[in-house]
Amino acid sequence: MPFFRAATGALGALCFSISALRAETIDVKSGEHADFSRLVIQFAQPTNWTLGRTQTGYEFRPARAEVRYRLDSIFTLIPKKRIKSVEDLKDGSLFLTVPENFSADAFEIRAGRVVIDIKDEAPRQNSVFERPLASQESREIVVTPQETPVAEKKAPIPADLIDLPAPKPQIAAPLFPVTFADPEEDDAAAEQAQQDLFDLQTRTLETEQQVIASLSRAVSQGLLSADTTPVPSFNLPAPSSPAAAPATSTQPNAAEDAMPPQTPQAVPPAPEVKRTPENHIRLETAIDRARGGRGQSPAPQMAEHACLDGDIVNIATWGEPPEEGLMFATYRNGLTQEFDTPNPEQVAALAKYYAYLTFGAEARAALRDFGVIVEDMALIDTVAAIMDGDPVTDPNPFADSYACDSASALWALLASDRFPRDANRNDTAILDAFSALPSHLRWHIGPRLAEIYVKNGALPQADRIKNVLNRGEERAVEAMDLLDARIDLADQNANDAIARLETIVAEDGTLAAEALADLMAAQLASGIPVSPQRIVDAQSMARTYTGTPMAQTLNTRAFQAMIAAGDGAAVLTQLLTKDDIEMAPATKDELASDALKTLAENGDTQEFLKATGQISRTPEARRFSQDALGAAAVQLARLEFDAAARSFYQKSGGSANRVATLAMSQTYIDRDEPAQALGLLATLAGDDADQLRTLAQALLDQQAAQVAPPPRAQPTLLALPDSPVTVEVAGTLLEQAESWRDKALSALE
Repeated sequence: MPFFRAATGALGALCFSISALRAETIDVKSGEHADFSRLVIQFAQPTNWTLGRTQTGYEFRPARAEVRYRLDSIFTLIPKKRIKSVEDLKDGSLFLTVPENFSADAFEIRAGRVVIDIKDEAPRQNSVFERPLASQESREIVVTPQETPVAEKKAPIPADLIDLPAPKPQIAAPLFPVTFADPEEDDAAAEQAQQDLFDLQTRTLETEQQVIASLSRAVSQGLLSADTTPVPSFNLPAPSSPAAAPATSTQPNAAEDAMPPQTPQAVPPAPEVKRTPENHIRLETAIDRARGGRGQSPAPQMAEHACLDGDIVNIATWGEPPEEGLMFATYRNGLTQEFDTPNPEQVAALAKYYAYLTFGAEARAALRDFGVIVEDMALIDTVAAIMDGDPVTDPNPFADSYACDSASALWALLASDRFPRDANRNDTAILDAFSALPSHLRWHIGPRLAEIYVKNGALPQADRIKNVLNRGEERAVEAMDLLDARIDLADQNANDAIARLETIVAEDGTLAAEALADLMAAQLASGIPVSPQRIVDAQSMARTYTGTPMAQTLNTRAFQAMIAAGDGAAVLTQLLTKDDIEMAPATKDELASDALKTLAENGDTQEFLKATGQISRTPEARRFSQDALGAAAVQLARLEFDAAARSFYQKSGGSANRVATLAMSQTYIDRDEPAQALGLLATLAGDDADQLRTLAQALLDQQAAQVAPPPRAQPTLLALPDSPVTVEVAGTLLEQAESWRDKALSALE
């Protein structure tokens, strides 16, 4: 029995380690298009898969059960119109909840990259994807009657791990024979596998260091000219080796052996090597420099920040109109050439076609995944980022091209998303290039381009873009209405803008969240109360857009509306007690300050006292503005909570806060305490301070001339220690006292 337990334990440990090594977590990407929503699943290796119907949607099932999925960002870019939810079933399957009258299509754009499209069309009965899947289709392990229950629980050893022996496949035979191997042999096999992986990494690092050392030696001898500019992320991955290479190397240098000896005077100075978007490595030997040129024909280069023209920036030449049919097969043909190496020209053509169809993520994946550097790589990558609305990173071939008399000016404005600082902008070229785009591209980037002009106050140009879109054969009503509303807001026409935004929100389309944020901002700016239902809708949509800037915008609008409606106490409570509200810390501080100031000046006394007590107990929760703290100090002084008032007054800046000091002084004068007021005004200059000082001194002289009055009765609450807890309790007791008073009056009546 001890030996059986030891063998079983070793076998379980080995199976667990193998399962952990084979586990693969896949990021599921998403994208929204005019008539379908897309999910993209990228496996690390070619994988068989099936897709079939269920009662409430579709099930995607790969041939490998150990696959897991990361689904956090799916609904960041797509609404829940066609795909209600996506669930990882933890057995390799992916379950899609899809409403009625939508159908699925699935295909591979290349080996291992599976695309699932949920389309706006009724399911076709003859479609292979409308058939239900078997309970465990292509996944069951055949078990013969001779096997014992112990053998059924044993996991097969994967054949793709390094140096681990895999059993030969057999039909209707156990994949892992029932044997009780020596536990020491199992442990040794596992340790050997880990050692092999470690040795592989070690050899890789050693090879990298040797290559770097050889290149460094060649550079030091003038045989190579090195460009040390950081490599862009989309070209090649950053090296994992140390940044500094050793100065010497024991490896033979082929270049040194092939070159005849030369004197230092015979080698002219190395020319300046400039980084280009297409090729981040340039090799040049001393012989090339002596000949006055490179030893091979240079690849077409692109001058940085130049005014590019022609087909290189004319995206209309990158593909054929989608209404004439998609041509993926045409562009995929010829992707590989002799010896199965990628064809850079065809890779570039495929990436351009994806960008032409507004598939930015697919275009950038084609540039990255084939592992080749193609001509105009930076330009294609930049256009692809623009198509997806992603930030453009360096190298940006359109930088400083705003004034160009070509389409470069258009792409420069879209890449930066703002006007140039020097205001040198060629609007004529920008709008002409936009008008020349195919209709599907005009509709894709037109609203965004118009919004850039609206944000910068250039309304005539935004109107011209709208007119170009209206001349098209089709009209994206929702996007156009949102654009019209933003133009109305910029033109101080709030009523029409609010009406348009109300319509978009009511339709609950893909732009409903943006429209709701704009609607609430317009109502707040116009002094129109925001309905409680709108506040609830904004908070609900914020949860739908979790992890995106839209979630922060919606939460901000909801809190602003609550403060305007006099519910600042609820805003303060949430901001002081909840850490999971999606909002920038600076925005939280600003909203908390607005809520506190509104409570102090116009809020309910009980709610104000509770809020100030809570703030005093958690002083580090938020950074309140001096204006808000000063307003709270003045209100506490009026309520005769002097210790708490002094605490908030000091936090607001003390005598440096002029507004708070004058208000506090006036409060003490109103309370017939001129000495307190004179103390606050001692170091304050100005006419307003002099007037208060005069008033306080006169009151003090009047009190001195009179017979000393008996001590003024203080409220019972002030007899307690003046602390944050006392202030908060005071609010509660005051609320109870008013309730008792109302009951007493009712009894007398």
